[in-house]
Amino acid sequence: MKIGTDKLGPWLERALDLSSQRHRALSTNIANVDTPDYTPKDVEFSTYLARELERPEGAPASRAPDEQYRTDVEPGIDGNRVDLDQEVVRMTSNRVFHELATEVVNRRLALLRYSIDEGGR
Repeated sequence: MKIGTDKLGPWLERALDLSSQRHRALSTNIANVDTPDYTPKDVEFSTYLARELERPEGAPASRAPDEQYRTDVEPGIDGNRVDLDQEVVRMTSNRVFHELATEVVNRRLALLRYSIDEGGR
């Protein structure tokens, strides 16, 4: 989805895409909470987005981060590394980020609509 032509528009586009990708990864982790030998995945994109904001105008975008395995939790007896509480916290944090980015997009579009409506008078 293309969002604007300034620097913030493409950044918001990537932020929303990565947030959706992270949601899918976290949902898969939660769905596999009882799967033996399952290692959870995550998409850490905060460093990527910060770097993108500092990128000079016209410079090519960095490659977006991929899903990576997380081994920060000791495996249980069955080898599963999913900590349901941590996954829910990560998912909630991701949801809040997604809602915030969506609100920024909505406000930008409302401002554009207002500009168009007022220009027709």
